Amino acid sequence: MVNRFGVALSFALLAMASCGGDGDGKYVPDGTEIEDTRVADEAGVPDAVVDVPEQENLAPLDIVDQDISPEEWDKLYGGECKLAERVGLVEVFRADWGQMVQARFKDKVAATEVFEEVAVEGGCRLLNRAAPECTPSCNQQTEQCSLAESCEPLPALLDVGTVTVSGLSFAAALSPNANNDYGKFDFPQEPLFVDGALIEVSIPEGPLGPFQMQGRGVAGIVMVEPPVTISKGAGFDLAWEESGGSGEVFIQVSLENHATTPLTIQCTVPDTGGITISQDFIDQLLAAWVAGTVVATVQRRTVDAESFKSGCIEFQVYSDWDKDLEVK
Repeated sequence: MVNRFGVALSFALLAMASCGGDGDGKYVPDGTEIEDTRVADEAGVPDAVVDVPEQENLAPLDIVDQDISPEEWDKLYGGECKLAERVGLVEVFRADWGQMVQARFKDKVAATEVFEEVAVEGGCRLLNRAAPECTPSCNQQTEQCSLAESCEPLPALLDVGTVTVSGLSFAAALSPNANNDYGKFDFPQEPLFVDGALIEVSIPEGPLGPFQMQGRGVAGIVMVEPPVTISKGAGFDLAWEESGGSGEVFIQVSLENHATTPLTIQCTVPDTGGITISQDFIDQLLAAWVAGTVVATVQRRTVDAESFKSGCIEFQVYSDWDKDLEVK
């Protein structure tokens, strides 16, 4: 990347996370002597690299159209991918524990990531993980059972070119490693974006072709009397402070079973300060619970999506709160 501030610093990813397989990048502060310290993994694949500007020059990158009004900008984004069509996701987010930019693109939908709608109530959906069955069974090392119930090669990661996110407080230009994994990159404690910032992700070239998606910086989530338990026979209340700014509120309540989670509850509601998830949804969710915790997530976000022949790419900008709940 040619940095708009004149100097770009490169930093390496740490070892892949055991659960998600993403890399974990570290910001290099201004004044550090930089050299290429990337280390190849066992397959000989070097880590991915992201560029950031000098710390003293931190400032939002220009957006594509400087003359666009906030009202016009808000008309450019909205909507999300259907899970049965999503092949890519770019996320820009901040939480109490840190802030990150991450991206991943695949050549086909991963069947294990698809949930099917069981019931709808208000702004909430009860979702059941898709479980296609193939006969004969597929080779789990090289194949997946597709949603059409046929064995096909596992989804492969795509190199879609340099992924640039503009409008942040830090330059973010992500390039993949030799496995086409863009990984995830964490940033210093200065806010990654300011409330209301006009944020855009762009990819100028690659197999998907050039595209841009838009979003807005959103205020952090401040919970009001956050819950610590969840139980059968009762609805589940969540309350937060309204921001009065950009973004909708996305809520997820799911079993902490990683890739085998059978059921999850997702709600998308206006930023009005609270929601009660019905007893019926909670009872159905907890009926599938065996052990461990239930995770509640609340995000203030903007979301945008772009469809291609191979599927749909989604862009999320959000602030995040999550909590492991004890089942009573």
